[in-house]
Amino acid sequence: MTDSQAHWFVREDAESTARALAKEWVRRAGVAASNGLPFRIALPGGSTPRRLMEVVAQTENAKAIDWSRVHLFWGDERCVPPDHAESNYRMAKDALLDRIPIPSANIHRIRGEDDPHKEAVRYAEELRRVFDVSADAVPRFDWILLGMGADGHTASLFPGQTDVLECRDLCAVARQPKNGQARITLTFPVLNAALCVSFLVTGAGKAERLVAVRRAPDRKQRYPASRVEAERIEWWVDKAAASRPE
Repeated sequence: MTDSQAHWFVREDAESTARALAKEWVRRAGVAASNGLPFRIALPGGSTPRRLMEVVAQTENAKAIDWSRVHLFWGDERCVPPDHAESNYRMAKDALLDRIPIPSANIHRIRGEDDPHKEAVRYAEELRRVFDVSADAVPRFDWILLGMGADGHTASLFPGQTDVLECRDLCAVARQPKNGQARITLTFPVLNAALCVSFLVTGAGKAERLVAVRRAPDRKQRYPASRVEAERIEWWVDKAAASRPE
């Protein structure tokens, strides 16, 4: 990804950023529905996207979406049970899933409670089944939503974990660098095959790293977020995250 190729959307604060991205969610789902197509999304984890999901679940937005055509996946998951406080699935369930009429068959969660290596294989198989692609093909998501950590990681693709960063399988098992927690993550072949990847980044604490991910000469070696090269890359940020001089 080069900065000149990315599309930037800067809003006043985290709330207005979440609302703008929720509006985009409704629009894209509507385009897919009008064309009689499924709309397949990979959801992010972490705290930042929670408000986005809450806004999407609000009545006026939820009613505007044909949920029978929406398939929800996850970009990564912590290896914890689905009711655990750290579960990305639980966050989405509380903020979104419990509030919308989506068929249960359209919810494709990563089973964080299972053996991570076996689950990485199983989830890859589920991706191929739902997308109806061959064993050597890469599924093409309509939309992947990602966050960015203060270290420049995205999904659970962390700096320095070469075996995961270079993995050609659809899913891999990573380790959170600080506590060693196992995580299951989509890999770069999947992220880079997507029609669109949208990063959601808010807060002044991400401002310095955001500049480095955009501009540092060695950014692709240092920051996994810089290695995302989907057909369309978007950055949805608030003014605080965009505040660092370049």
